Amino acid sequence: MHYLYAYWAMARPLFLLGALPLYMLGISLAWHDGYKINLSTLLSGLALTWLVQLATHYNNEYRDLTTDRAVETPTRISGGSRVLVNRLVPVKAARFAGIIAFAMAVIVVLALVFVLGSGYLTLLFAGVALLIGWGYSEPPLKLDSRGLGEAVIVLLSCFLLPITAYYIQTSAFSLTLLRVSIPLALITFAVTLATEVPDVAADWATGKITLAVRM
Repeated sequence: MHYLYAYWAMARPLFLLGALPLYMLGISLAWHDGYKINLSTLLSGLALTWLVQLATHYNNEYRDLTTDRAVETPTRISGGSRVLVNRLVPVKAARFAGIIAFAMAVIVVLALVFVLGSGYLTLLFAGVALLIGWGYSEPPLKLDSRGLGEAVIVLLSCFLLPITAYYIQTSAFSLTLLRVSIPLALITFAVTLATEVPDVAADWATGKITLAVRM
């Protein structure tokens, strides 16, 4: 139970839940456009979404430990999960969990394409999400320290995610989906900056130069 709690906390369930309406946006528009919704594909796509997030979150916990230790006023959405800071599990446990989630995501996307027939572009979409998600805090990309992390979060969550959800059901694209995603992208960008504000001092002190730090 001790380890289960630690992995649950490091998974950042609030952020996992936040991806659900963005994923369902693509599904809903596919249904609105007259496509038949395949439940197996829907659930597999959602599993892929959460596995990509889990791989990103666990690896961020591992890479951000120094910064998280420097945060004096953590909140529910900033300062990390505090699991590694409080030494609830070994540091490498987060790294191991990230690798496992990454591997499982690869398996799910292969099943989506070659078993459920979701279309070969699913490989590209998932590959981009995994590469950028893993590189968010991992060298050499380390996007969160280049002032690019916020833009990446918006592009992946508000555009790539609903586009992928729509595509795996339809093997097509929708311009309407892009238009609908724009206000959601602006909201997400604002929320992302808000989550960084409490960590500005710690980020600055440890060399994590986020957009909030630059501003």
